[in-house]
Amino acid sequence: MQVDDGKQVTGDEAEGADPYGAARMGEWYLESRSAHDDAKVKEAYGQLQAETDQLFSVVRRRSDSCRPRVVFTRCSRPYASDAELIAAVSAGGTLEVTTAATSEGRIHPILDCGFGGAFDRFRAVHDLIGHAWCGYGFALGAEYAAWRAQDRLHRGLARSALATELCGVNAARSIIGEAPGLKALLLPIRDGRPVVER
Repeated sequence: MQVDDGKQVTGDEAEGADPYGAARMGEWYLESRSAHDDAKVKEAYGQLQAETDQLFSVVRRRSDSCRPRVVFTRCSRPYASDAELIAAVSAGGTLEVTTAATSEGRIHPILDCGFGGAFDRFRAVHDLIGHAWCGYGFALGAEYAAWRAQDRLHRGLARSALATELCGVNAARSIIGEAPGLKALLLPIRDGRPVVER
């Protein structure tokens, strides 16, 4: 995202930053048990996967010069920063995504973690839409802004699964200082915002 002075927004100054709501979300995520056996959660993640795959297909079929090339890699950190990811896609049109298959075990309880699997494609779509195309960085407020941009492309229960994956996970990361263990949960959406029910 560009602001009036041309500065790229990569931190918590991004639209929609809400550190108080984020703290509650992060605590909720960390304290909750994964509900990956729940039928509603399975349905939500199935819908998120189907919609993500449709988006992945659409962006890869673009016929203009903005069509990205997505490469799944075993490199643990293809970019040193959010700015480097954004610049690489802008300049060369290639997005590298570290595959979940590099992990010793399954890192997501529902989405397929094989090479180029559902979780890899989900991350590719998020990196393209939320980071490379919108210009949002990796800081908490910027991730929230990226979720707002991506949320508009989903419907129904998929929106709650998406909010969990982008808002819940990143809010938890801001509390513990590293990526949390992934869980399948549904973060409710009320009035266009993810909310933690008390």
